[in-house]
Amino acid sequence: MNADDLYQFLSKDATPAIFALFLEYPPFISDGITYPQLGASLRRHPEAAALLLMAKEDKQGQIWPREYARHVFRCAGKPILPILHKALSNADALERSNAARACGSIGDRSSLPYLLQALDLGDIHYAASVVAALGNVSPAGALPRLAAFYARMRVEENRTQPPAYVTCQSVYAHQASGQLPRPKPARDLDARPSLQ
Repeated sequence: MNADDLYQFLSKDATPAIFALFLEYPPFISDGITYPQLGASLRRHPEAAALLLMAKEDKQGQIWPREYARHVFRCAGKPILPILHKALSNADALERSNAARACGSIGDRSSLPYLLQALDLGDIHYAASVVAALGNVSPAGALPRLAAFYARMRVEENRTQPPAYVTCQSVYAHQASGQLPRPKPARDLDARPSLQ
């Protein structure tokens, strides 16, 4: 029995313990048998969704555990959406991010209001997962809220990181006060060659 056969055998009626094991050793995504079986198992054991929603990069920084969880949710399909919709309002940013990614993978328009509401709940890293999911669920339906979200993020960015001209003004003020030396010109502009 090779590894693919073992994954396929275990995925037929995966329990939460099997889902947890696969978080440590995820099956290849290209396997067309294991993931549909895992999706069916998740529908039979929805309590395992909590484990999958906490999937994160492994110790080497590889994203395979998160991709594994996302593909299992995709194969579980619409019946798992109520769990994902509830997780979109959870306090844990990782759980919200994984729920958004899963909703985007399933691609059902019923996720649109939950994803739009989730835009207001998190930091920019979490919001990136929501924006990506909105693109898969209903890009046109999300445009007005995405425009408002973008404007709000720009205001926040300007509040926390002043525009370049403010930085330049600060440097010039310090140079004028003598606290910073004035830069020497790269070349004397009056000594430039003439075309005459």
